[in-house]
Amino acid sequence: MNKRNGIILLVVIASLIFSCSIAAAETLSDPTGDVYRWTNTASGWSWQYNVGDKPDIDITQLSAEVTGSTLTLTLKVDGTIQNSENIVYWAYYNSTDTTYWMSWANSEGMGFATQTSETGGNFGTGNVSASGDTITCTFDIIGDDTAVNFYAYASEFTEMNDISNEWWGDWAPNDQSPYTPDTSGDDTGGDTSGGTDDNSSGGTPPPKTPGFEAVLLIGALAIAMILLRKRE
Repeated sequence: MNKRNGIILLVVIASLIFSCSIAAAETLSDPTGDVYRWTNTASGWSWQYNVGDKPDIDITQLSAEVTGSTLTLTLKVDGTIQNSENIVYWAYYNSTDTTYWMSWANSEGMGFATQTSETGGNFGTGNVSASGDTITCTFDIIGDDTAVNFYAYASEFTEMNDISNEWWGDWAPNDQSPYTPDTSGDDTGGDTSGGTDDNSSGGTPPPKTPGFEAVLLIGALAIAMILLRKRE
């Protein structure tokens, strides 16, 4: 009886230790076939939603798990993670005082953590790897680990970070997209059949989410650093 009670006690203690080590877990699922396509010509611009032929940038899941003092970000796509210099993947996990983000492009990954406070700041890096349909980055936690903003996106460009011509993108969740097609029925074919919201008269393009250009700038700097390292 004492041996049995001892085993039960060990199981309870192990369960308590495991439950305490997992501080937080977040999972965000994203539907397939929700990739956007942007084109811009002399006659006007066009957004096309529900593009189904871009599985390699079609995000299906984003997850974050805090285990002890480690944060792990994981991004999955419907196809295969590509190593092209024209395709980039991003994931963000923002807490109350710290921003954690990872990227993958041109066969290399980058991960950074930035904590800001009134007295200064703290910085850290992450370890990024990619295999099959998954990118993973692990960080040492440097600040608060409670998520207040959690999202990802993947983009494929005709020329890296050139958003003036043709490019494709997927955002998870979808409300992070820089533009949402009109759902009132004005889009040709409707949102679920790959329709377009087309400004054939060449007027003002649709609004973008605040800070989108800044995100692209950060992306351009990160890709430039990766390319420089590759050439060295």
